[in-house]
Amino acid sequence: MIGTLMGAQDRAEALAGLYEGKINDTIARVAAAGDTPKKVYVELAKKGPAEVGNSYGNGMWAGVIELVGGANIAKGQVENWGPLAPEYVLAEQPEVILLAGSEWLGAPEAVLVGIGADPAAAQEKMAAYLTRAGWADLPAAKSGDVHAIYHGGSRSLSDFVFARYLGNPESRSR
Repeated sequence: MIGTLMGAQDRAEALAGLYEGKINDTIARVAAAGDTPKKVYVELAKKGPAEVGNSYGNGMWAGVIELVGGANIAKGQVENWGPLAPEYVLAEQPEVILLAGSEWLGAPEAVLVGIGADPAAAQEKMAAYLTRAGWADLPAAKSGDVHAIYHGGSRSLSDFVFARYLGNPESRSR
């Protein structure tokens, strides 16, 4: 519909086809791998480790995690988004932790990612989360499966890139 309104229906159809093909291919690859679903915790990393950020029980990152066969620990705990109790996160023992960052201005504690972000600064901010009580002992921390992920990516046509990354453990280990 947007393609028609913008006079770019061919371009819109090409993008929709690209998206559908990549998502279907990712789903097929995940299914073929037959891996046991890993427990995944995602947190909005805007306020820093001193304050627990939102997680996603439905929509946004919850949909991407589910698409690639992950076991989202927020499902059933928060309707759409909201913080999870620190004790709950520790008890769930997530095997993958995703810290959702962005280019937020005026958020000095945020994990900044995206255009112009400094990878070393992002790593430093992520490391601060691992100093939370009990986090160093979580399976995700022990295996190094703690990642920054671009928060706005879950609301764009490019979310298939994040789905492919999350669905492929080998890509996350690099």
